[in-house]
Amino acid sequence: MLNHEPPAQNRARTLFDLIAIGLVVVILTAIHYTNYHYEMNYHILLQFAYYLPVIYAAMRFGPAGGIISSLVITVLILPLMMYFQAMAPSAMYTQWVEIGLINVIGWLTGFLTEQERKASRNYQLALTVQKELVEKLKREGQERERLEGEIRQTERLTALGHMSAGLAHEIRNPLGIMKVSIQLMALEKSDDGVVSDYCRVLIEECERLNR
Repeated sequence: MLNHEPPAQNRARTLFDLIAIGLVVVILTAIHYTNYHYEMNYHILLQFAYYLPVIYAAMRFGPAGGIISSLVITVLILPLMMYFQAMAPSAMYTQWVEIGLINVIGWLTGFLTEQERKASRNYQLALTVQKELVEKLKREGQERERLEGEIRQTERLTALGHMSAGLAHEIRNPLGIMKVSIQLMALEKSDDGVVSDYCRVLIEECERLNR
């Protein structure tokens, strides 16, 4: 599981876990040594309790936690095993098997925990990358829609320009004919001042509209 705690809180929890693990190991070891006169089966059963701090250390601190805690327990309990070896040599095989299992389980639990953490980190990384890709595709889609809108707007303006140019051309043709007709009429009525004035005004308007 990924750790998202603040650094100060994470350090406090780490210290608490180390103290708790060490305290449990010390208590179990003290029970072993203060009751050494009990028969071997009692110590074999009590030795199963060492699995708890080892497994927790492995789950909390990974392979290093499992290996270190199991090695510390081995060193602490080794003198007691030497004592019982002289008392009951046949029972020592069970003790050595238990010690071996504690070390194997410590390493295996830490290894599996580390693999689970790596898988979780990879999963979170994949989710982050996927989210970034989705956001990127979304932005690209929005940009594409904006560009398409601008292209459509440009096409509409171009079509409007063509239509305006065509309309202006269609207007200029009749204006040209009208201007020529007015000029001819002005020449014919040159002796009529009123008609000449009207013709001059009409010619000026035709020229203005033809610009």
